[in-house]
Amino acid sequence: MHFDPNALGTEFPFDVFHFSSIDSTSRYLKDEITQGKIKKPTFCIADEQTAGYGQRERSWNADKALSPLTCSFTFSVDYPLDKLLLKSVPVALILHRLLSKYSQGNYQVKWPNDIYANGLKAAGCLIELVKADKRMYVVFGLGINLSAPNDSLYGFVKELDIYHFLTEFGNELITFFMSEETEVAKKIISDWRDVDYFSPGELVIVEDKGEHVKGRYYGLNNFFQPQVQIDGELKSFMTGQVSIRKII
Repeated sequence: MHFDPNALGTEFPFDVFHFSSIDSTSRYLKDEITQGKIKKPTFCIADEQTAGYGQRERSWNADKALSPLTCSFTFSVDYPLDKLLLKSVPVALILHRLLSKYSQGNYQVKWPNDIYANGLKAAGCLIELVKADKRMYVVFGLGINLSAPNDSLYGFVKELDIYHFLTEFGNELITFFMSEETEVAKKIISDWRDVDYFSPGELVIVEDKGEHVKGRYYGLNNFFQPQVQIDGELKSFMTGQVSIRKII
């Protein structure tokens, strides 16, 4: 897609770097952080991303037929890692809410932070942490498919109002991560249940350290970890540790 950074307006709270093509917007920001070049909240977006990646360094599909919106945000935070780890699930709900607000579609969330449309992945994000100059930086990568061919294995976000979405999402993102406050877990879990890609008791496949096992999905616990019953035992998994998929 062709992006016009001037259309973001003065309410967008980030310095903006725009590239026609780049390997990875998140990788670019991480390199800039480690070199001490980033001092303020920064946003990087590319018309084309050639080597994007997702959870566990898996490549992120950047097929031009999907008209992907590929971008990353970064800013520093001043609180411990354990609080950062609890941010992944709530921020997925923020993403879900704003995509629903600024596009034409009905979406679900898939743990830890993917967005599905009509049963197919339409958007995803990845939260990474970089330490430099004794400070911790959040690098938040975001990919959204804006279209898809009829035979595609991917979903898409229909008629997204890109500039209003990015402006509001950027503001909410920086406010959310820069605050040490955490929302009440019970409310977050309830909101997640309403839009969860999986149903309680649904049979799923869990990929863990190269092994694939079947189990029944039972939602999130108070630490926002998915719970899957495997061989009669209810197990919880950390973000990024496993992949959970439907049985088709």
